[in-house]
Amino acid sequence: MAKKSTKPTDTPPDTTKAAQATPADAPSVDPPSEGVNSGAFSTEERPAQIPPEESFGNDQEAFGSGTWHNGKKITSLYGTDGARNSWAYISGMGWKKFEPDHNSAVAAFTIVAGMAENKNRTVNIKLENNRITEMYVW
Repeated sequence: MAKKSTKPTDTPPDTTKAAQATPADAPSVDPPSEGVNSGAFSTEERPAQIPPEESFGNDQEAFGSGTWHNGKKITSLYGTDGARNSWAYISGMGWKKFEPDHNSAVAAFTIVAGMAENKNRTVNIKLENNRITEMYVW
């Protein structure tokens, strides 16, 4: 009686070449095109467009639309044990408080700002009533 070979093979015996992953199957690291909903997030959960290229004057902020400040750097962070008390030092602007409406928003702003400061990334921030209400990190 012949002995059956038990040596390992390069691929499992039931795997065919068609079932193996190809580079075309690999996920892309590029974000989806503007206006394309990838299905991962609803449009309410992610930014709809890139922020404005230049800041608007203070007259815009008077109407509640806020003012964008682009190309800034976060150089320091400050927080205390007080609820919703987190601040960022924005280059050329000084200390700005994160909008304290929600605990989770303050925590998210602080985490994103910490990453921006640590990696020395450029940020675009929107100020309303001298508080950071939106932030993009590039």
